[in-house]
Amino acid sequence: MLYSDENRIEGIYNFCDRWCERCDFTARCEVYAREQAYNLEDSLDPMGDALQVVAESFAEAKAMLIDHAEEMGIDLDEAMNDPEVDEIIRRTREASESPPAVELAKQYALETRHILEKPEEWAGDPEEDPKILEALEVIQYYLFSVAVKVHSSYHAALDFEGYEDPEELNNTQSYANGTAKITLIIIERSISSWAYLRNESNAEILDPVIDRLKTIKQLLEEKYPNAREFIRPGFDEIEMVM
Repeated sequence: MLYSDENRIEGIYNFCDRWCERCDFTARCEVYAREQAYNLEDSLDPMGDALQVVAESFAEAKAMLIDHAEEMGIDLDEAMNDPEVDEIIRRTREASESPPAVELAKQYALETRHILEKPEEWAGDPEEDPKILEALEVIQYYLFSVAVKVHSSYHAALDFEGYEDPEELNNTQSYANGTAKITLIIIERSISSWAYLRNESNAEILDPVIDRLKTIKQLLEEKYPNAREFIRPGFDEIEMVM
């Protein structure tokens, strides 16, 4: 089924893992439809075309921001030179970049990529067990998503002034809880894949990786105790949207 506005699932792309090749809802996703319109797979310059997609998305977001600011009577040029705005930016960065879970997620991405450079040295023989390749694929796909999503989760819990918004934490259908839920899903899938690859011979290498992910997961669950109750459009309401 081809994408159309009639069968679109509003906002489904906000709470997915961006693994479109494995998604059952691409025909109902506006973001996927936009990307397909550029036909990047057949592009002679996929990187350039992908950057063009990003540039156009940013341009669209900027235009919406300007229009919204004008409606509210806000002068953006004046606002960006306001010391209070600088303080809000500083406070927001501090709140979203300094939590231990965010730091651990960065370490996971930076340090784990070196382990994945030579999986043949510790991961076993894929010819004897094809599931090894599947586990490695999952880990590699989500490698940097963990850090990005953990950071996004903490950022989503802040209000416009850079302070933590209790409503975002308490409301089970808040954007922050939705972001935290998909982050937990990605982390759990990664943990399961690492655990599958673990054995006595590589435990010394993999145990610190698994423990780090488990710690990130625990910290995120403590921060977002209501995240798992979030109902993701499409993914958590299959009977309603099929």
